[in-house]
Amino acid sequence: MPDPVRWSLLRKWHAARQHYVGSSHRTKKSNSL
Repeated sequence: MPDPVRWSLLRKWHAARQHYVGSSHRTKKSNSL
């Protein structure tokens, strides 16, 4: 697999993971309020 493709995939995966973690954090916070 070419490096640029792997890099873009990794960045996409990382962004999705960050978004998922952030949204789950938000719901937890609003639930505890």
